Amino acid sequence: MKSTDKRIKYTDSGRPYVEQIVNYGKQKGYIRKKYGKILICKNCGEDCFVENRNIKSNGNFCNHKCQLIGKFHPHWKGGKTIDGNGYIMIKSYNHSNTNNKNYIQEHRLVMEKKLDRLLTKSEIVHHKNGVRDDNRIENLCVTDRKNHENKTFMKLLQKRIRELEKENKLLKGDN
Repeated sequence: MKSTDKRIKYTDSGRPYVEQIVNYGKQKGYIRKKYGKILICKNCGEDCFVENRNIKSNGNFCNHKCQLIGKFHPHWKGGKTIDGNGYIMIKSYNHSNTNNKNYIQEHRLVMEKKLDRLLTKSEIVHHKNGVRDDNRIENLCVTDRKNHENKTFMKLLQKRIRELEKENKLLKGDN
């Protein structure tokens, strides 16, 4: 509850409280005062009223939802994860090209920062060395789907040629 909420009242000594009507039991209809404090939320930064009984469990948060977002969540790992394809994913709430869980591939962010613009859906960021978690700018290039397939196929051919050349040298050395 925000500190500007009209339901927050103050005692003569300046102690904040909220009046709540009891809806059950013998005290039904009785108006109960719930005392608390005006705190600044660690997450959203707004002034808010927190009941005394919630201060220890919630800490300095306006509500439970604010307490469990981002770096304040107990399972927060810095907003980085690796997807099933081996790409590093970054949590980003304000990027326009995130997936349904607000994650975007790190190599796309790196390239967007270099180009100083957003990438289109048709643009693909290619890893030159084929290592999907190597997101150094010198290892990345922007391409389209057709050229990306050619680059990937060429890499496979080059790798196979190197393997065959090594095998050829070994066979020549034995004769």
